[in-house]
Amino acid sequence: MITQSKTPVDIIQELILIHTTRMEACSKLQAKQLDDHFKPRVNSTTEQSKQFIKALMNELSNFGDAVKADVSSDNEYHKLYEEMLATLDTENTPGLVQLFNSMEESLKTTYLHIIESQQEFSASLIELLNKQFSAIEKTPDQ
Repeated sequence: MITQSKTPVDIIQELILIHTTRMEACSKLQAKQLDDHFKPRVNSTTEQSKQFIKALMNELSNFGDAVKADVSSDNEYHKLYEEMLATLDTENTPGLVQLFNSMEESLKTTYLHIIESQQEFSASLIELLNKQFSAIEKTPDQ
């Protein structure tokens, strides 16, 4: 996600879309026969994204009419998701875990780029982004 010339609304809406996609990826992975070590991680990731979306929606409500109907999905996270979808039926569990881990790393990178962009964000948005990034960073890889 390139943050140059994007408004806070653009960034919030793209993060909401990423977390919605993240939940969809988890849902598709839950339908697979996953090993018992990976299932709890997928479940907790889904819950984390639900909480993040709720917080992002709350922040987005501060912008009123600036909210847009179309949101770009042209980013690394969605490319990895498309790759996962393309291989979901043929990939074995270790391959799906590796793709999922790549998606999670992409999410961390996305947050880091936004935070480091030094844009003029409100204090509440900066606090929210830092809090969510910190929570994502603490998520264990497997």
